[in-house]
Amino acid sequence: MNLDQIGILFEITIDRSIKSVPFAVLGGESSFTSEKEILFSMHSVFHVDDIERPDGTNRLWQVKLKQTADSDPQLSLLTKRSREETKEGSIAWDRMGKLLIKMSKFSKTEEIYRTLEENVSNENMKAFIYQQLGYAKIGLNQYEEALALYDKAIAIRLETLPSNNVELANCYNNIGTIHNCMADYSKGLPYFDKVLEIQKRTPIDDMSIGRCYDNIAYTYDRMGDYAKALIFNEKSLMIK
Repeated sequence: MNLDQIGILFEITIDRSIKSVPFAVLGGESSFTSEKEILFSMHSVFHVDDIERPDGTNRLWQVKLKQTADSDPQLSLLTKRSREETKEGSIAWDRMGKLLIKMSKFSKTEEIYRTLEENVSNENMKAFIYQQLGYAKIGLNQYEEALALYDKAIAIRLETLPSNNVELANCYNNIGTIHNCMADYSKGLPYFDKVLEIQKRTPIDDMSIGRCYDNIAYTYDRMGDYAKALIFNEKSLMIK
């Protein structure tokens, strides 16, 4: 035992009524199946409620923490600037959702964005949420539901953005990918064509166009049209 070391145990009390501090119970989805892990948003702030010495010595300290809501006056000054910049109280949920996507926790991702969906009114933000939910549904192999979500996103994007906007290209690309996953290659091809059309009319890096050529080549290959697949493979190689 190292006498120079002091143990500190943090005990966190979670208030489920506080919506401004998102968290996810990973449970069986964790890499450590024997542990019950809880993932808090990276912006989470906790208030020190009490500090105790449970064994009566200075070798172990127990720090009791409570979630701090955005309405807490002590926190308001710290969050004011962030709120002014984002203009949405939803940025924390979005960060959590993106983090869960990177971790391939698609069920938890869906929970996060469903919660976010209930608290936004901005149409572009709604479209973004539908896109993220669609991505989660792809990860869950729920392709029909993913298509419905991307259709909702596109309907909003077409009303609020120029027809050559990159966000529309992202939607079309994912719809094409979904149809390929469902082996509906003839349905997916027109969406990749739309992506290519937008990319050619938009200042964008050549690698994105190259990836689109790859998708088109793959689709033609799966359809058995090897001549066209070869043409688009060659176009992709010319860029790379």
